[in-house]
Amino acid sequence: MAESEDLEDADLIRLFQDLALTLLDLMDPDDADILARFELRGETVSEVAIQLRCSKAQASCRLSHAQSQLYQLVVLTLSQAKFE
Repeated sequence: MAESEDLEDADLIRLFQDLALTLLDLMDPDDADILARFELRGETVSEVAIQLRCSKAQASCRLSHAQSQLYQLVVLTLSQAKFE
């Protein structure tokens, strides 16, 4: 059995969290902040809007943009890894 197959659920969760934090560190700080608020801290779009002092629509737009930037970063990272 391969080592990765022996991982416990808690270990996998920790690995994914570490990966997410690494990717957030590579992103624009504003995009990373809104993603962390929504995805990691579980804040709602309404809560994020209040904290950022913007409309719910603006917070939603910013979140969508940040998610798109993360997606592009993941694709770029995987594309580079494929050629190494």
